[in-house]
Formats: sequence, structure tokens, C-alpha cells
Amino acid sequence: MKNRLVIHIGSPKTGSSFIQNCLEDNRDILRNLGFDFPSCFSSELYLGQRNHVPVATFGLLVPKTSADLRFTGPNGDEPIGLNLILRDLLGVSNVPDIKSWIDKVNYYKNLFEAAVSCSTQKNFIISSEALFHSYQTDREWCGLIDYFRRFFLEIDVIVYLRRQIDYAASQWSQCLREGAASPCFPAPDIFESHYLSIDYYQKIKMLQKCADAVIVRPFSAKQWHHNNIFFDFLWHGKIDSLSSLGSFTLSPRSNETFDPFYLPVILELLHEYPCFDHSGEPSPQRKLIRSVIDHLPRTDNRQSLYTRDQFRSYSACFDESNFALLDELRAKSLDCLIHAENSFDGVFHGEQA
Repeated sequence: MKNRLVIHIGSPKTGSSFIQNCLEDNRDILRNLGFDFPSCFSSELYLGQRNHVPVATFGLLVPKTSADLRFTGPNGDEPIGLNLILRDLLGVSNVPDIKSWIDKVNYYKNLFEAAVSCSTQKNFIISSEALFHSYQTDREWCGLIDYFRRFFLEIDVIVYLRRQIDYAASQWSQCLREGAASPCFPAPDIFESHYLSIDYYQKIKMLQKCADAVIVRPFSAKQWHHNNIFFDFLWHGKIDSLSSLGSFTLSPRSNETFDPFYLPVILELLHEYPCFDHSGEPSPQRKLIRSVIDHLPRTDNRQSLYTRDQFRSYSACFDESNFALLDELRAKSLDCLIHAENSFDGVFHGEQA
């Protein structure tokens, strides 16, 4: 039996790839601290990912027939649950017949269990943003934690949150880069129906059901651009007291945002050269378009992507949830969510990252 499992679940667009790259690049130092960041899924991922997406399959309900599949999105046609994770892992055209999904889940479990069994470390770190959006019910989340309790005495979760409209802006610009976004910034109701996990209060309450501790941290531009979100993760995740601070190698940042000044150019490129064909598969020019976008000047400022009216609309959608979470965190002397009336300043109020 191992001692402790630290589960980093994102949320998405909060520097998760940077944290994952730093964890992978510093595996030897982490071992000296008594932690293993397993690489058991390296052959299962694509595009050089360094995370643990397959772990997200462990607690999700396995549908018996196509009638049991779940969908979301503005048009009700975007998969969630195990269907979504398998699409992310295998590609839309490579998802096997639904009858063999349980075999795929067991295959991923066997990889993980072999890594735990072979490791000489007493503590593990796993990281995947897929765990944030794919788990929507207490039953599935507690099922995942119950599975991990077969191997670990203590299970802690660390999650980074950012203001929802900033998350929307970051997600939208990333989708533009992928050639899979509307030219128009998403309206709050569209965004809300598309992402089920942006009620942060309910999400954190669900996470607390089974885990021993849930550590909630704010994602801020200052953390990201000063390259110290990784050290924030090590400290608050109780992985290192930062006595090893000078020993860690900081990985290059990824997924930086292009300057909105170039948005008309990007939209014209995507109009002339779509990145996906009619079947939803990547087109031959997708790699070229991404390369062009990646060479555009980067920016720290995403404010021009949305207006103050849009900002207020998003605030109306999500502040009730944010305030409820803030009250609970303050009761524990944790100020994660910061609200500043009619302001673009603050961790969760229009911060541009």
C-alpha cells in the first residue's frame, strides 16, 4: 500500500500543461522527494502530451448500449463521459465498438496498476484536466476515489480555478488555433450549456465528497507569466517545501495566446482553409494553419476579446456560484475567489492571462 496520491485536475486553461511538463522534466528530483509522476500512459497519448488522461476512464460509467450515451453542447450533440474521453484518446474514427469499452478501461487500469506495483516511491502524482470536466456526478467521482483507495492511504486533490469569462476567452482562442471555433466570442448561455462544470461551488462540493482534502487555488496571470505556478503547485500540494527550489528545471510555456490584433487574419485563413473535413477529421492543411498561428506575436492582454457588457453577462451567470464558494473558503481562511464590482482587476474579475 502506498502512502499518498496527489490528483491535479486542472481546471482547463489554468497552466496545467506547464505544470505537467515541469513534473515530467523533473521526475528525478520528485523521486528524491518521495514522489513518482508515472509515465505509464506515454504510448497512449498524442501530440507529445505528458498527462494522465486515461485515468479519467477509471470511474466513469460504462454504457451498455448507444442509448446510454450522454451528450451536451448547444445542439445536444457533443459527447460527455467515457465517450468523450475515448474520443480524445483514440480519435473520433478510432473509438471501438461500445461493447469493448470496458476492455479498454481495464487495459488502462492494468497499465496504472503495473506502474504503482513497480514503483519504489511511496507517493504518486497524477495530472489531467479531463478529470475536471468529465466527472459530473457524485457516483462517478466517488467510484474513482474508491478505486484509488485500493492503492493509497491518503488521496488529496488540487484544483486551480479562474474567472469563467477569462476561461471562455482562453478556450475560444485555443479553439481558433485548432480551427474548431466560431468567429464570434461565445455568448454566456452558449458557454454555460457547453461546459457543465463551471458552477465552481457545486464542483468543489462534489470533489469534497470522497477525497481526504481538496486544495483550491486561484489561477492568475502573474503566476503564469512569472513561471511560478509550478512552485505554487509544489507548495500547496505539500510535495515540496521549496527547499529544492533551485534544483527544478522550468519547462517552456505552452498554449500562449496570439495577439487579438491578428484575429481577422486567422479567421480569413480558417475560412479559406478549414482545419477539419465534413466528417470531423483533421484536414491536410491543419498542421500548416496551426504553424502560422503559432508564429504570430503573443500577448499578455486578452481584454479586447470581450466587452464590459459581455463581462457583466458572464458575471451574472456565475457569481452566485463563485460567492457561495468564496464564503465557504473564507470560513477556512482561504481567499480563492476575489470579486471587484465593475472592475477588470482581481484574480477572478477580468484578469487577462
